[in-house]
Amino acid sequence: MRTRAVESDWGRVDTERSPTTHDDAVLRSARWGLVAVVVLAAGYLTSTARGLWFGGDEWFIITDRGLTDGPGHLGLFEPHFEHWSTLPILAFRGLYSVFGLHTYWPYIALPIVAHLVIVVLLWQVMVRSRIDPWVATCACGVFAAAGTGFENLINAWQVQLIAPLALGLAAILVAPESGRRFTGRDAIASTFMAAAMMCSGVALPMLAVVGLVLLVRRGWRVAALTVVVPTVMYAWWYLVYGRKGPRVAAPAPRKVPDFVWRGLTDTLGDVARLEVVGVLVVLAVAGWLAYRLGRRGFESDLAVPVALAVGGVLLILADRLGSKTRRESSLTLADA
Repeated sequence: MRTRAVESDWGRVDTERSPTTHDDAVLRSARWGLVAVVVLAAGYLTSTARGLWFGGDEWFIITDRGLTDGPGHLGLFEPHFEHWSTLPILAFRGLYSVFGLHTYWPYIALPIVAHLVIVVLLWQVMVRSRIDPWVATCACGVFAAAGTGFENLINAWQVQLIAPLALGLAAILVAPESGRRFTGRDAIASTFMAAAMMCSGVALPMLAVVGLVLLVRRGWRVAALTVVVPTVMYAWWYLVYGRKGPRVAAPAPRKVPDFVWRGLTDTLGDVARLEVVGVLVVLAVAGWLAYRLGRRGFESDLAVPVALAVGGVLLILADRLGSKTRRESSLTLADA
């Protein structure tokens, strides 16, 4: 029998029914299933990373980056191509000062740990959005295993792209789900997003996701106060450092919709190695969302899934805007 939703908080779960012993048992078993997923994924990724060594961007960060800029090297704030990457640079420099080049494990542990953190946070986000705990666990099992974008997990420097997603999900979870006042937990969420800004441009779509979730749940004032500091920080960095990086070429507008569509369907289809699966998933989700909005209107449990979907589209758009820059940079490095 359906009753009103129970307001969730950190460590509690949104449900459409009052908690029961059966619900608690399902939740506990699903959590143990999540633990198994994380342990198996950690073992698989660690096994896959055996024998790997430094390469590409990692050598550039180790040999050509310092705490300050100077002859022959860049500092902490100069863009890595188009990205503000101060925190990953600091992490690499710190590991280098302790371990040097004697082992690759501390470096490759960065993206692996960040990925596993995302798995756990994503499960929590799904369960709080009233998705069945075991469905959430199975979805995380697919995400945790090797699939689309797997190469990002076996390249240590790719932590710059993975970390903003973990920080963004953490910001969503730590912020209260109700109330019109800016709280200490909102300040923590803002701090997470400020840190994300200093990792890579992936933080920009995630900041939009966090702002949209807070706007829907708690109004424009809390949303604005939460995103203002990360926004000002990034604006400062871009004006002082970022605009001096490689110039981003604007794509032909008529090609953008096709690029976004292929980005969504290819990403989902590649999970099953069948492009048609991605098309079916996108169409099914769009149809289900339209049906639900038509029947029940917009409810709070849709805030995070819809915001993350919007963030995915924004990320693909950002990738499209920067694609020419990355191709030209790659060609330049290859020529050198």
